[in-house]
Amino acid sequence: MTRGQDYQKSKTWYRDGFIVTDDISMIDLGALEGSTSEEENLEKGGTAHHLVLFTPSPPEDDPNPQIGYLLIERHTTTRTLQISKLVMNQRWRNQGLEKWLLDCAEEWLKERGASKNGGKDETLNGTQKP
Repeated sequence: MTRGQDYQKSKTWYRDGFIVTDDISMIDLGALEGSTSEEENLEKGGTAHHLVLFTPSPPEDDPNPQIGYLLIERHTTTRTLQISKLVMNQRWRNQGLEKWLLDCAEEWLKERGASKNGGKDETLNGTQKP
């Protein structure tokens, strides 16, 4: 996948056996419900980035280890990076994983030069953190 001007070395975080990563070699975009496909991303100039959350051991009835993801896109008008979607598998909600995923995204964005915009944290597109 081409990441254009936003390309930097991939980043991975670990916590209690869970993994969050933006490493495209580990991510199956086709398995992410409602995600931007690689083709759609390339049409947008390669500006969509996924941070994907993996479970240490997927349940037998759902062998997909990707249990959630966060989509970061460059706003077409302002050209700022912003979180546009957070999706978490129902069975993994309310365990603090959503907040951890947002914390990872905030760190990811800061490393790429995200800045304060009008007093609102650009990394969360002006919304409150959970």
